[in-house]
Amino acid sequence: MIPLRLEAFGEGDPDLILTPAAELEALRRAAWDEGRAAGLAEADTRAGAVDRATAARLAESLQETAFTFHEARTAVLGGVAPLIQAALRAVLPSVAADHLAQTITEAVTPFLQEDHPVTLFTTPAEAEILRARLAPSALPLTFAVDDTLAPGSVRLKADAAESSIDPARAAEAALAAISDFFTLHTSPSHKACQNG
Repeated sequence: MIPLRLEAFGEGDPDLILTPAAELEALRRAAWDEGRAAGLAEADTRAGAVDRATAARLAESLQETAFTFHEARTAVLGGVAPLIQAALRAVLPSVAADHLAQTITEAVTPFLQEDHPVTLFTTPAEAEILRARLAPSALPLTFAVDDTLAPGSVRLKADAAESSIDPARAAEAALAAISDFFTLHTSPSHKACQNG
């Protein structure tokens, strides 16, 4: 299509301002750049507002999840604690007693390395049982009876050094530690610490 050309009537119109094409193009570019900059600034402002709102919602959601996790953990530990404690009460003392001979062997070894004669004190009822269990180890022990010892416990003596082995007390200490663990992690003060 051919552009339309109109003929100017009259000599120089005082209200008519002619702008050169290069200057007109520069004004158009400046206006476009200004509009673009304003649009980008508005988009950044809106994006910042959206980011802040999203971050606030995420923080709130994480806080709720943390409370839910700790509440669930406390509930699970509270439910499992009696079962674990009952199982340990049933198994731990017998396991400790079954390993008494091995524990004695480990406790006697340092005394024997120093060439000290070692005396093993035990209850009258368990003296023969321990002799039979310790016989394969060929440890040079002298057995003696001590009526004051609790069943399942022994006392080792070498010169001035003495050591006691009490599997029942060790089992009780382990059970107490397990009980303390569950008490700590299911108590209201622990919940307050986790939520605080």
